[in-house]
Amino acid sequence: MAYDLMTHKLSNKGPPSASAGEVASLEHLTGPSGGSVDWLFEDSLDVLLDPHRHIHIEPSGRQENGLNIVARIERKKENFEIHANDDQSIWVNGVAVKSKKLNHLDMIEFCDTGPMSRYYVHSKDEFTHRSIDDILGNAIAYFRNSRQPFLRRLGNTIRQLTHRFVSETTLLFRAGVIVILVFLTVLIYQQIQLSRLLQQQVQSDSSKIEDISKILARSRKEALTPGDLESLRVELGERMSTTADRISDLESRGNITQRIIQSATPSVVFLQGSYGFLDVATDRMLRLVLSKNEQPVLLPNGAPLLSTQGEGPLAERHFVGSGFILKNGTILTNKHVGLPWEYDGSVKSLTDRGLKPVITRFHAYRHGYEGAEAVELAEVSADNDLAILRYLEKALRSAGLSLSETSPSVGDQVIVMGYPTGIRSMIAQAGEGFISELQKAENLEPWEITDRLSKSGLISPLASRGIVGRVSNARIVYDAETTHGGSGGPVLNMAGKVIAVNAAILPEFGGSNLGISMQQVKRFLESINVKSSTSLPAN
Repeated sequence: MAYDLMTHKLSNKGPPSASAGEVASLEHLTGPSGGSVDWLFEDSLDVLLDPHRHIHIEPSGRQENGLNIVARIERKKENFEIHANDDQSIWVNGVAVKSKKLNHLDMIEFCDTGPMSRYYVHSKDEFTHRSIDDILGNAIAYFRNSRQPFLRRLGNTIRQLTHRFVSETTLLFRAGVIVILVFLTVLIYQQIQLSRLLQQQVQSDSSKIEDISKILARSRKEALTPGDLESLRVELGERMSTTADRISDLESRGNITQRIIQSATPSVVFLQGSYGFLDVATDRMLRLVLSKNEQPVLLPNGAPLLSTQGEGPLAERHFVGSGFILKNGTILTNKHVGLPWEYDGSVKSLTDRGLKPVITRFHAYRHGYEGAEAVELAEVSADNDLAILRYLEKALRSAGLSLSETSPSVGDQVIVMGYPTGIRSMIAQAGEGFISELQKAENLEPWEITDRLSKSGLISPLASRGIVGRVSNARIVYDAETTHGGSGGPVLNMAGKVIAVNAAILPEFGGSNLGISMQQVKRFLESINVKSSTSLPAN
């Protein structure tokens, strides 16, 4: 019998007496004897293995059971030496030996199939407990020195640790381990949840940026390219030729129509702007990611790569519209021109996901005035598609348009003025010479084209004539021709006064258009304490 660490009871052989100095032991790590300890209290001991690989350590020459002797351990002064039997093999610290002086913590493997034991040197009082360091040290030593295949070594190491932690440690320690394991489990679960939330946030941010990239890609498709100019020369040239004939027809019908158009033209403004996206969480604008050669990086779908980091150009969406100057010097237009994202579902959905549209540039251009004039949104209507813009700096004075005091009647003639199709219509009106110059230019950005048009004196609204088909307190329906870009322009009666603000096209009614009546315009102006004949207060 041997001293058993699992039960902490001494066998009948017991440890040596206290009078002895340092004593030694073999702690068996693997095999059927794993977990037990044999104390080396004789000067010569034989190590035997039974058919089931149990280790037996007996005084030399006393064994009577006929077991196979694999090694002999002999005391040499204060130390022990191990000697392999003639036909047996032993390994110390992974090295095959025939004879070896043993040192504290040596690992001994008996025969080709094990088992393994560890040699300890103790003080006279150290007969009982093994520390956690000892348990871990034994497991590591076994793993490093065993000649078993890797997976078997790993399995044996795990089993050894589990068994010894469960059986050889105190109840308090085991309770502490359980508490730590529970804590780690909760922590790991929280980390997994946080990782999922982070992944969802990353996917959401990626989705937001991808959506904006698609919007900007759509803007790129809408922008003019050199290849568009030649087809624009033919297609829009023919269309504008027809429109020019209509204007000539209007003017030829009488001096009144001619005077209305000429008088109103300086007050009808072309509005051009752009907006970007502010990430509310970081307070940074989305920007284009540039390559090493300073070109925008494009995704496989053709959309630009965007990021809130870096110093690339702002990711901007371009927009255009029409408006007209009131007697007080401010500009009346549609709300969807002043807030261009209001009626764009693809943009509006992004505001619920932490992105805020922000106007980056907003300019007004007028016939007869060279250059752009910066404007800003002053007021918007809560009930109608109406907005007031004001100039950021003192603007060149215009007479402005007057609002009609009376409502039109069905059958009345009206004149609609504005900038339908935006830049494209003005390019078509400019003629082949201007288009040829554009084809030679390297920069076809909307701002550059508009500046060229303004410097050439080619900013001029189109006018079309129609008949009022329906009248209500809120809306007026008429059949004068217009299209995208004409929104916000004035609808004039034959006295040259504004009876409505052009707002929408009604294709289901044979190309009819819809305007917001003067009753609604005046109600809006009164709600913000603004009269069309007085100036807005400065910022």
